[in-house]
Amino acid sequence: MRSQTILITGAASGIGFASALLLLQRGHSVIATDRNEDLLRAFDPHRAAHGSRLRTAVLDVTVPAHAAFAAQNEHDVLLGCAGIGDSGPIAEMPEDRLRALFETNVFGTLRVIQAALPAMLARRHGRIVTVTSIAGVIPVPYVIGYAMSKFALEAMNDGLRRETAGMGIDVVAIEPGNIDTGFNQRMNAQKWLWMRPESAWKGRWEALKRCEREFWDKGGVPARVPARAIVQAIEARKPKHRYLAPSSGIAFTWAARTFPSWLNDAILHRMMGV
Repeated sequence: MRSQTILITGAASGIGFASALLLLQRGHSVIATDRNEDLLRAFDPHRAAHGSRLRTAVLDVTVPAHAAFAAQNEHDVLLGCAGIGDSGPIAEMPEDRLRALFETNVFGTLRVIQAALPAMLARRHGRIVTVTSIAGVIPVPYVIGYAMSKFALEAMNDGLRRETAGMGIDVVAIEPGNIDTGFNQRMNAQKWLWMRPESAWKGRWEALKRCEREFWDKGGVPARVPARAIVQAIEARKPKHRYLAPSSGIAFTWAARTFPSWLNDAILHRMMGV
């Protein structure tokens, strides 16, 4: 296995952090970036073991000057893990919250790709691995704003893969499901910060809270599960176009792409109890 250099955005927590540590353990070099300098200190206990193969830097994907960092460092792989979440009925979601989702998840991700890609194209060698979500395949009610941003990333990945065909670039999507990092719980809590008492969905609030307790709050699979999928995507000679993590999501995505819409709607309504 050839050692590679991987630049990671959103590396200081969750899937990004788990992936960085696993890649280091497998002998790769990691440039771990995050917008939160304090969170990057989580890497301090690991510096002695990995030496110069571990570097950290502050990179906020929403800041163009920060994104330019990706053009200043030679790396084999760009791993995009930076992302935020929000929730609530899309018909009532404040526009500024929806714009914030797209600014980080879509424009921020694309901004860093656009900075990193020219050097990869010049070398005719590089791999873009982007963490999307199973929500980018299945638009789950009450996290539709987040799902919209992840659908956009799925489209971006497919388009970029086709536009760079034959140019030495691999483009891969990682589609996590319910991962036990606290991200989904924090995302679902957001709606209770902004939903108004006169909301047209007020009659469903208790059912939504019950759904969150019974599904999201139980947690999901550990972050090492999507991290292993990311390592596979990076180390494979010919990577797949997308990796579901956990693989149990295959049934859900197959249903979303195969079943008629009325049946998918009924399944989601029954799962959520609303």
